[in-house]
Amino acid sequence: ELEAIAERYSDIPLVANMVEDGKTPYLDGEALQEIGYKIALFPVSALLCVTQKLESVYANMLKADQLPDDEARVSFSRYNEIVGLPELLAEAAEAESSD
Repeated sequence: ELEAIAERYSDIPLVANMVEDGKTPYLDGEALQEIGYKIALFPVSALLCVTQKLESVYANMLKADQLPDDEARVSFSRYNEIVGLPELLAEAAEAESSD
């Protein structure tokens, strides 16, 4: 069906919404591009991976009443960098000073 849609609407940019284990057969971005799709969305891919990790971490915490020292994770300072906290704080400080 994805190929038929791509052929029928080849004159307009097409978007494919890919959800693992969803109703639409799962194709990666390269395969979608090859059949004519311009944009591929993978809206829950990261969430599904994070959910699996959360389940594991919480199960370990329940068993040991603490997070094992060897659990793979980013540092709190790295997390702040990833979410852009330094930039947000700078913007907030600038906004406050302009008031």
